Amino acid sequence: MLIPENVHPSWDEFLTNDRKEEVNVIFDEVKQDFTPSDPKLVLRFLERDLNEVKVIWLGQDPYPIEGKASGRAFEDATIKDWTDKVIGKSIKNVIRSIYRMENNIENYKDVKTYKKIQKEIKNGTFNIKPPKEWFNSLENQGVLFLNVYFTCQVGRGKAGTHRDEWKDFSSKLLKYIDSNNPNIIWFLWGNPSRKIGDIMQFNNIYESRHPAYQNKASGTDILDFEGFRGTKTMINWLGE
Repeated sequence: MLIPENVHPSWDEFLTNDRKEEVNVIFDEVKQDFTPSDPKLVLRFLERDLNEVKVIWLGQDPYPIEGKASGRAFEDATIKDWTDKVIGKSIKNVIRSIYRMENNIENYKDVKTYKKIQKEIKNGTFNIKPPKEWFNSLENQGVLFLNVYFTCQVGRGKAGTHRDEWKDFSSKLLKYIDSNNPNIIWFLWGNPSRKIGDIMQFNNIYESRHPAYQNKASGTDILDFEGFRGTKTMINWLGE
């Protein structure tokens, strides 16, 4: 069963009996070998109060490598510390973008490499919470880390393998979120998320290239992303 036990009442109108049956059908279709490996994590967002959500990071689907997917978009469950040797490009560049905002760095070229920022994290100069605490803090402050597709097959090159199964459910979900909390600010990173934003016509959006693909010449690079600056009065992006 993919629906959590502690669903928040703010989702009750969405989770009709037909919708629950839809999830059961999807589970029957994908239950052979998927990520996140723990079914309780797949739809974990349903435990959050939709009325308290301020910002949504809209991802695509979970990490296909076993053990990495946590049920939160962009979170790699294997990362224990920001100084770990193996950290994906996406989250590295997100941290660099937050670093730029927190330090009021005007020029793109002056943003430090992630390796240099790691040193500042280690010596306490850049005081950001450790990864798991950081994601927990942002979530508790009202950030929802939402994927559009909630499972995929396990293995390298398997990203996107369950999109057909989830696309109808996700379309209804996004419409429900937008109609019940139209004040949410959406972070749309990469063309797939931006296309969804165009279709849904969300009220409040910040856009950029996907953080994995840094390119100043694009004009929409994650290091130039204004979303963190635009929401810093409502979210402490270093973690509380």
